[in-house]
Amino acid sequence: MTRSYTLPPLELLPPAYVAENTSYPLFATCIAFLVIETFFMTLLYTSRFLSSDKKANWHMVALMTGAYIVCLGKITIGLLAVKIGGAGRHLETLPLPTIQIALKLNTALQLICPLTTSLTKMAILCLFHTIFGATSARYRLVIRATFILCLVTTLVQVIIPLANCKPFSATWTFGGESACAIDGLYLWKYLSIPNVITTIIVVCIPIPAMYKLQISLATKVGLGVVLSVCICGYAVVLDDCGVGDVYGCRGFAYFEAVDEEGVWWGGV
Repeated sequence: MTRSYTLPPLELLPPAYVAENTSYPLFATCIAFLVIETFFMTLLYTSRFLSSDKKANWHMVALMTGAYIVCLGKITIGLLAVKIGGAGRHLETLPLPTIQIALKLNTALQLICPLTTSLTKMAILCLFHTIFGATSARYRLVIRATFILCLVTTLVQVIIPLANCKPFSATWTFGGESACAIDGLYLWKYLSIPNVITTIIVVCIPIPAMYKLQISLATKVGLGVVLSVCICGYAVVLDDCGVGDVYGCRGFAYFEAVDEEGVWWGGV
C-alpha cells in the first residue's frame, strides 16, 4: 500500500481556518464517560461488598474490572488526541509529526477497542450464566459457546492490527518499504462485524427466559438495564461501521487536502 502526503502550505490557508479547533466535544465526552463509568463501577463494588450472597459472581466482577481499566485507557487516548494528536483541527494545518502521533494513537485505539467491547460482553455472559444457566442445559451451552466466541474474536481482533503492517511502524510512517495489507479505516469496519454478531447473540440470549423467571422486580429492572446497554453498544458498533463515510476519507493511507471539518483522531 502506497502512502501519500500532499497538503498545501499553511500560508495559503485562511488564518481562521488554521486556528479553528473543535476538540472540546471530544474532551468533554472523555471526561463525562470517565465520571459515568467510575460511578457505575463504584456501585458494582458497593453491591458486591454489601451483598449477603456467598456465591457472588466474582468472575463477572473481575471481567468488568478489566473492561473498566481498558476503558480508562481508551479515555486516555482520547485526551491525548486532544492534547498532542491534533484532534479537532483541520488536517491541512497539522505538521507531519502530529499526524504521526495521531496515527500512533489510532493504532493503540485499534488494540484497546476489542478489549473494551469483548470484556464487557464476557462479563455480561457470566452474569447471564449465573441467572439463566440454572434454567436449562441448552442455555448453559449457548452462553458458554458465546463466551468462547467473544474470547476468540478478541484474540483475533488484537492480533490482526499487530500483524497488518510490516514493519509495525508502517501504521504511522509514510513512504519507504513499509506496507499495510488493509487500510486503517477498512480494518475498523471489518473488525466491527464480529462485534455486531456477538452483540446480537448476547441481546437475544435472555429474551425467551426473562418473562418466565421467578425473580424480584428489582432483578428484572436490572436485567432490563443490561439489555439496554447491549442495544446501545450494538447501535454504536453499527455507527462505527460507517466511520469512513462520516469522515469523508478514503483511508488513513491517503492524506489529501479535501476535508471540510476538523479531524477527529479518537473517540470514547
